[in-house]
Amino acid sequence: LGSTAAAADFKVKKSGKTNCSDGGGPTREYNRGACNPLYSTDHGMRVLEHNTACKIRCYPGGNCDGGVKRAFSSHQCHSLEGCWSFRVEC
Repeated sequence: LGSTAAAADFKVKKSGKTNCSDGGGPTREYNRGACNPLYSTDHGMRVLEHNTACKIRCYPGGNCDGGVKRAFSSHQCHSLEGCWSFRVEC
C-alpha cells in the first residue's frame, strides 16, 4: 500500500515437484529482462500473478542460452524439466 514501485511482471512459487504438489517455496517476484538461474531442486513453477503482456521462457543453458525449452504464463503449475535458467520476456 502506498508503494511507488511498479508491480512485478511475474509472481511465482518455485517447487521441488513438477506438479507443485509440495506447496512450493516463498513467493518470488521477477521482472522482464534479467536471466535467472534454476537449481537442481527447482522442478516446477506455479504462476500466481503476471503481466498479461509477458511470458516466462526457460532455457536448457544456465545463462538463458540454447533454444527456448518452454514458455508459459497461465496461472497454474508448469514443469521446469530440461530448464536451467529462465527470463521474463514482454
